[in-house]
Amino acid sequence: MKPDGLETLALVRDYLASEVVPALPDHIATEVKAAVKLLDAVSAEFAASGRLLPDEIAGLRSLCQEGLAALGEPDRRPDRSIRDTQPLCAANPHANEDAADLPDLLAERRRLAGLSAVLIGRLQSRIASPAESDTVRNASRDLLARFFETLGRHARRRTPWQSVFPHANATSRPVPTGGSPR
Repeated sequence: MKPDGLETLALVRDYLASEVVPALPDHIATEVKAAVKLLDAVSAEFAASGRLLPDEIAGLRSLCQEGLAALGEPDRRPDRSIRDTQPLCAANPHANEDAADLPDLLAERRRLAGLSAVLIGRLQSRIASPAESDTVRNASRDLLARFFETLGRHARRRTPWQSVFPHANATSRPVPTGGSPR
């Protein structure tokens, strides 16, 4: 999204919060307040995406490569459910993290998150298999823990704008109440 797009979102948000919400009956104002909160979340995510996505893509790509190597399939292609014909962890040529636009970065992040889900399931199966050695199961547990830690870190970075109950340090601006609660 272009910087002027973020400014436009901020103007729409401010107009809704300052002009529309106070003029509405409470039962309708609540719905508009929810829309204002959503605009805050979208603005925050778009503003942060350029900073967050390249790091997330690099981390997931590295874990996926390691997962495929651990599973003995470093060159395996994904099945059709992933909808990609490239080698699993090869960089998408349209997703150069240094020059890609937001849609390309988001598509690459989604692709790698989908692959991560497949690999997590396969690692869990390997851990549960009595046919696997303790060494293989322990290595799979370690890699699985790194997948979960990485994905958890990605989620925690978004908590300030995705949380239903924002933290005290969130940057969201208050919305006028427009009347008494019902």
